[in-house]
Amino acid sequence: MYDIVIQHGTVIDGSGNPMVAADIALKEGIIVGVGDFSASSAEQIIDASGCYVTPGFIDVNNHSDTYWELLSQPELAGMLCQGVTTIIGGNSGSSLAPFTSPSVIRSIQKWTDIGKVNFNWLSMEGFLEEVERRRPGVNFGTLVGHGTLRRGVMHDESRPIRPEEINSMERLLRTAIHEGALGLSTGLVYTHAHDTGIRELVQLTLVARAVGGVYATYVRDEGAGLVKAVEEAISVARESEAPLHISHLKAVGEKYWPLMDEALHLIETASMNNQDVTFDVYPYTATGSVMYTFLPK
Repeated sequence: MYDIVIQHGTVIDGSGNPMVAADIALKEGIIVGVGDFSASSAEQIIDASGCYVTPGFIDVNNHSDTYWELLSQPELAGMLCQGVTTIIGGNSGSSLAPFTSPSVIRSIQKWTDIGKVNFNWLSMEGFLEEVERRRPGVNFGTLVGHGTLRRGVMHDESRPIRPEEINSMERLLRTAIHEGALGLSTGLVYTHAHDTGIRELVQLTLVARAVGGVYATYVRDEGAGLVKAVEEAISVARESEAPLHISHLKAVGEKYWPLMDEALHLIETASMNNQDVTFDVYPYTATGSVMYTFLPK
């Protein structure tokens, strides 16, 4: 006897295989069979007629961490109600670790009133231990924010970065990935990062790649400079041989919509040349960026 049998649904298993009409049997929280269980007995029968049955969705561009909901509302019911069971934080160049000092929390002030938050960690290891202690309702992984690293070594200064500061960022990044982070993210449209040069990006992405991490980027320009921005991202990933993920790929402003064809062509060409390039999109027409990103530099 099974605990749960989901009957009459259309199963999409996430492997890329064609969808198939099938039942699913569960025992002690584990899927024990996919097939015909119409004659089987179970404590609970769920009729999924007319529905798709899938694994939990992975939201790779999530900000539950930088909006602080991961810590203030760790059940994350809004995610679960959408079928999301895994989220990836640390996006757009901002993560909740590593901090070189408490003041680095300002890296998330774009999303959160930092005057209302309390934290008790500096390292990535300490942050992930705190997340685990709060028992979030979804699985959680995080990237390391380039802006967080930069603020950690440069503070609020606006000037060219020094070689020794890049070396410090490399050490912080390497340690954070060893402690459980998944790679590096950038938010090159934001004030603290828009002066970042390509050599800095390549050096850091080489570190991420060396320890098995990925490079995720909120590209430098989503308007007139979209194509050049995508070219830059692909170039950084090509030089470092790191897997590349472009966050919320889009052309902002109707007059720039035609640029999407060329941006997609660049991604397709890179993929055909054996680069590992992916991107995500979001299903709404509003932006979540701060207003100054629409102003002249």
